[in-house]
Amino acid sequence: MTTDTPVNPTPRKRRFRLGTAEQVREYLAGVVSRRENAELTESGAKTRAYLGQVLVRIIEGTDLENRIAVLEQRAEETSRARQ
Repeated sequence: MTTDTPVNPTPRKRRFRLGTAEQVREYLAGVVSRRENAELTESGAKTRAYLGQVLVRIIEGTDLENRIAVLEQRAEETSRARQ
């Protein structure tokens, strides 16, 4: 009987859920700690820090877009209610 599953499957890599600025902050704090303990190369730490910065900007931009949309909707509802 044969199976399609390999005998020694490669372990799944840990997935990071970085959906908030706080989660990115915690992740980057770990990156700094790992770099200080020589568990990460300087290049690896820089790459992760850069990607973390980009991700935080995206999260903040999305949050601002959502807040503006809510304010615009409220203003529209208020305007309709006054008519």
